Amino acid sequence: MFRHFVPLCGVAMRFMLPSSVRANLLLVILAGILPMVVVILWTGDELRKKEQLEAEAGSQLICGSLASQQEAITLGVKQLLSTLAQLPEVQGLDVKKCSLLFENLLELNPHHGNIVLLNTNGDALASGRAFLKSNIMHLKHVADAKNRLEFSAGQYQVGSISKVPVFSFAFPVMDFSGRLVGILATSLKLDRYYAMFELTAMPPGTVFEVLDDTGVRMVRYPEGEKSRIGTPVSPNDWLQYFASVTPKGLKPYFEDHEGHSDHMDEDDARRHYISRQLRLNPGGPPYMIFTVGIPEAQIIAKADAVTIRYLIWLSVASLLSLATAYLIGKRGLVIPLKKMANTAKQLESGDLEARTGLEYLVLSALSQSHLTI
Repeated sequence: MFRHFVPLCGVAMRFMLPSSVRANLLLVILAGILPMVVVILWTGDELRKKEQLEAEAGSQLICGSLASQQEAITLGVKQLLSTLAQLPEVQGLDVKKCSLLFENLLELNPHHGNIVLLNTNGDALASGRAFLKSNIMHLKHVADAKNRLEFSAGQYQVGSISKVPVFSFAFPVMDFSGRLVGILATSLKLDRYYAMFELTAMPPGTVFEVLDDTGVRMVRYPEGEKSRIGTPVSPNDWLQYFASVTPKGLKPYFEDHEGHSDHMDEDDARRHYISRQLRLNPGGPPYMIFTVGIPEAQIIAKADAVTIRYLIWLSVASLLSLATAYLIGKRGLVIPLKKMANTAKQLESGDLEARTGLEYLVLSALSQSHLTI
């Protein structure tokens, strides 16, 4: 069987390779260029992976930094409310003294929207700003503070007085006997995050969002037509933020504080997202989610630019090599072989004085052997 295979390979090669010496010489050069093309493409792929890792590290740093700042702010709010809850005028529900105290605190803490004292039914008693007496027991943070008797976080809302997006916290007020006598609530303005994110050096098209525990956007930079403040993210995006892929599948959201996801955003751009979840208690559900999304096109653009530049340089070098091979092949191979062929014809016709005139290169030896024959 092998004896028949070798001749078949020879026949196949004879049909595959061109009969022209010049064309075969060019094929040899192209065969030498092909491995370099493969190396450049492989290097480009490695550069893509490197850029993705660096972009992911940058996203983690920014997302983690902003989330850490919020954790510090939340801790400060808890300390403020817990301290206020120990004051006699607060435990005694002294409306006049509490209103004056809250007003002074708001002057010292301009990022707070308001500080309010409520009775156990959720009715507003005292406030640091002018307000209309109303019942806000329906708000999550107030209801949780009453039912759980612990520091609680709310959800996205628009301040009734400031008319700007705020996020609220509440703390139960207990008397010395441990009986619930009231609820303290305060709101934080969210506009500080825009200034913070503008200072970061992220690629163009990067998106920054802060979500509440229902997936509603409290902060979005930059804000888009389909992703306005106060609107929820898509169900798929919401699930992706909580997904942590492991060999065993998806872990429940409360087991992992950081998520990684790649998905198409609502502006039709595919982004790589880093999400960071904040919790009031270890193992509890998140009360706030920070996300940073970098467009994949921007991540790989630098690596692709390097690859394209290398391919252009290789193309120029290849064209020069092909041109040089063409000229050298023509002078060193094609023309001498043609002269030898013409001399052979002259000898065949009886002209024994015919000579090739080749006195240089390796082909001159072949020419002399040819004439000797």
